Parts: sequence; structure tokens; C-alpha cells
Amino acid sequence: MRNSLMLLLALLLMAGCSNRTGRLTEDDDDSADDDDDVTGDDDDATGDDDDATGDDDDATGDDDDATGDDDDATGDDDDDDDDATGDDDDSTPIGPPPTDPEGMEDETYCLDWTTVNIIDPPGLATILSTVAGVTIEDYPLLLNPTDVDIAAGSIDMLLTGAQEQTCNQDLSISTVDLTSVVPGVYNPPEFVVGPGDFSTQIQTFALNIFDLTVSGQFTVDHQQVVQAEFMGNIDITAYASTACFLLNCFPCPGNANLECVSLHADSATFDITTNGPLIVVP
Repeated sequence: MRNSLMLLLALLLMAGCSNRTGRLTEDDDDSADDDDDVTGDDDDATGDDDDATGDDDDATGDDDDATGDDDDATGDDDDDDDDATGDDDDSTPIGPPPTDPEGMEDETYCLDWTTVNIIDPPGLATILSTVAGVTIEDYPLLLNPTDVDIAAGSIDMLLTGAQEQTCNQDLSISTVDLTSVVPGVYNPPEFVVGPGDFSTQIQTFALNIFDLTVSGQFTVDHQQVVQAEFMGNIDITAYASTACFLLNCFPCPGNANLECVSLHADSATFDITTNGPLIVVP
């Protein structure tokens, strides 16, 4: 009997040892939730410190590589200042401020006769060349805005002639204030000035234009006047006996003893010069 009890005790002791050393649930090494290899452990499972989503190194939202991080993502603190739209350094710059319109007051614009479309009198350049021996392209006209007021919608402007084949002011020709009688109108970029009377001597040809008006528009950078238009009346009295056979002549405004023909030209371009404002010549 005693031997039977000892044998039973030995078997129970062996079973207890087996429970402590076997593959039982909740052990430390290999079961679910253990410390090393199972989900939730420190090294390899989801949510661990090194490799899982939300960890410090590689997951979305971490400190180094994810969207919103400090180094590489859109909107981060380091790279967005240089390369992204709206950043501080490299985004598309706002264009330079427009040129101060008052700066035009210090500039002279020179007519490029080759751009002019003479509507009336038809064939004027040919007539001047044939009758007077004058090549009109050799004698540019010069414009100089002298006062520009955007708020008031007004502009004052001088007109004169240039030296032959240059854009340099001819000081033998009087400057004309085209806005001395009627203020010029300026609705950026367009202007209209005149009427005014302009006279110049081209070789042996006396060019007198009565009631001359000039209109056009400044380019955005104010480097040119484009789409300029001239309207007035040209005195051709000295050549009336010949020219009036070809042209429609009529008494000049303000002086019925003189013979005039209508002047109408458009599409003209004036280029800015480096000569500064015109010198006022009486």
C-alpha cells in the first residue's frame, strides 16, 4: 500500500514538472502575446517600436520619412521653404511693379515712318519724293509726354522733328505743345492729344500741318507707342499747281488763302529713345 502511494506521488510530481517546462499558453517565448516573437511583442509585431505602423522610424506619420514629417514630406519644415508652390524662396515670382507712368515725362519717342500706313492723301510718300525730292522716312517726328495724371485721366505732350536719319532732336524746329488748347486725354494705355499746328522745314519743303491730332497707346513697359494715328490738314500751297491735279485740295482751316489736303495715317510706332525729354524750342 505504501509503495502504491509513493508511486502515485512520483507520477504527480512528474506531471507538475512537465507543466512548468512544456509548450503551454502564455509562456514567455513562443506563445501569442509573449515577449519576443508573437504579435504585440517588442521587436517584430505590429505596433512594436522598430518596424510596425506608427513606429518611430519607418511608418506613416513617423518623424523622418512620412508625409507631414520634418524632412521630406510636402508641407514639412525643411524642404517646403525652397521648392514648393507658395513657399518662401522658389515659387513663381510676382512680376515687377508696373513702370511709374510719371517716368514717361522724362522720355522721348521717335516715329518709325516705315510702320506708318498713310490713308490720306494716298501716295503721299511718292508725291513728296516726286514733287519735292523728299524721302519722308528720313525725318522722324518726336513725341514727349510732359505731364501724366492717371487719376485725372490727362496727359500733356510735346511734338517736334528730328535731324535727318536720326532720332536726335532738331533744335532748328520749334516744339509744339499739342495740349496747349485742349487737354490731352489719357485712359491707360490709350491717349489722344491735339489739335495743334505743327511746322517744320524738310530740305526745301515746308511742312505745315493744321489741326493735328495724335492718338495711340503705350506698351506695358512704356518702351513704345503703338497703333498711333495722325489726323490733320497738310498745307501744300507751294505745290498746289502740281499736287492739286492729283489730290483733293481745299482751303486750309483758319486761312482760306492756303491750299490743304487731308492727312490721315495709322498703325504708326514710336520707339523710346535714350535722349531724355525734349528741349522746348520757341
